[in-house]
Amino acid sequence: MPNQVNLNRKYAANGHITTTSEPGRGDYPFLQAIQEAIGVPVGFKTDVNVAALGESIVGAATGLDSYLCI
Repeated sequence: MPNQVNLNRKYAANGHITTTSEPGRGDYPFLQAIQEAIGVPVGFKTDVNVAALGESIVGAATGLDSYLCI
């Protein structure tokens, strides 16, 4: 079972792993741990948003003003 991460910046639990099948890993501050480990601000989105971003930078949508990623 994949882990679920809170992606809502309105909540203090933003970036926390909220549910997981791994014992002791619920409510883990994943985003904070990554930021502390590499020493720079970090943000992340869903896999679909990242795929769309990748297409706009180096993929089929490079140079386009708008596109739809399904």
